[in-house]
Amino acid sequence: MKLIYFDKGFLKLNKFQKTISGLSADYKKEEHPFHVVQPSYLPFFIAVFAFILTFSIALFFHELLHFKAVTFFLYAFFLWICEWAITVSKEGLQGHHTKAVLKGLKLGFILFIASEVMFFFSFFWAYFHFALSPSIWVSGVWPPPGIPYVDPFSIPFLNTVLLVSSGVTITYAHRAAALGSNKHIARGLISSIVYGLIFIFCQYYEYTHLTFNISDSVYGSIFYMLTGFHGMHVIIGLILLIACLFRLYHFYFRKENHLGLEVAIYYWHFVDVVWLFLYIFVYIWGAGIKS
Repeated sequence: MKLIYFDKGFLKLNKFQKTISGLSADYKKEEHPFHVVQPSYLPFFIAVFAFILTFSIALFFHELLHFKAVTFFLYAFFLWICEWAITVSKEGLQGHHTKAVLKGLKLGFILFIASEVMFFFSFFWAYFHFALSPSIWVSGVWPPPGIPYVDPFSIPFLNTVLLVSSGVTITYAHRAAALGSNKHIARGLISSIVYGLIFIFCQYYEYTHLTFNISDSVYGSIFYMLTGFHGMHVIIGLILLIACLFRLYHFYFRKENHLGLEVAIYYWHFVDVVWLFLYIFVYIWGAGIKS
């Protein structure tokens, strides 16, 4: 990069070459601690496929689109997400994730979890709206007549034990990451993944043995929306934990920097807390109303 010397002994960068070539790595570190990413098509494609996926799901619900098409869009969306995650991971391995960058990434993920909280808040709002003041269309009873309540001390209680146990093991993995012990991180991750897989199996078993479905009054709609949406988040959390286990195997995490593992742990704790609200208010409190 061409430098212009002045009589007083300091240097000044040529503005034209600065615009064309950019600053050197050392100069950028002196100016600010942030990593200026290269132009990428990934955010655009992910946004487009997110819209297409949502639109295709709506068409599928109205029986205007085959399920195979929805699966294709979901697969394409997942691939773009994975490629973007790999790109961010490579930036970290190249040393671009300074403390300021890590702080921004962590804040962004926390805001993402906050947006997920708003999703569940709206669903719980609907549940309490109909449960606290049942309308005449459901005979003033909650759950409505003909819909038996789900025994909270059967499969739901087992699922609660599973998720609480997974919360303990994932906290164990988090503590091990702070100490730099990969062996104990792996133990915590594998235990949490096993608990999560058993939870999904139990949820599926519960769905196949319930005597009502999503189209059985407003109760069926809200019940399946709440539990099903939470189950989808458990699956996403399992994908994150499995990805962390794979990265751990390839020594991606360090004692000083394990942000990918940390945000996955945050997400899993969020899933645990939502399920506790579900269990208390939908299963236990809902059964008490019926009785």
